[in-house]
Amino acid sequence: MTRIIHMSIDIKGILSLYQGKEINFLLDADGKEYSDKEARQILADLLAKGHKLIPMTQCEGFDPFGGGCPGHPIDEDEAKSDKFNLKKALKQQKRSRDRVKQIASYLKENAPALPKKPENLNLF
Repeated sequence: MTRIIHMSIDIKGILSLYQGKEINFLLDADGKEYSDKEARQILADLLAKGHKLIPMTQCEGFDPFGGGCPGHPIDEDEAKSDKFNLKKALKQQKRSRDRVKQIASYLKENAPALPKKPENLNLF
């Protein structure tokens, strides 16, 4: 059986990679860019809640606590179709900010009710 596994982003990896650099690629659900400070606070809030990953696209059954995408079965014909052609998919992704908007939607759903950053959590 062939299956598709959706990509995710490691939250600590983002914070490590962007240490001393501006995080300017996270958007809210309306497409407005979060400031660096807002993005870092949201990521810190998710970490405080125990999240390790954020999905790059909508993913049924996504486990933000480390498991990520559980994988989704697809039939062989669908796997060979243009829909799953990596080069074509990458071109489409570059032309679209939909993926980032989906991440923003996930953040909006999961971040607002989270507690403030714990004082002993030094991420920056």
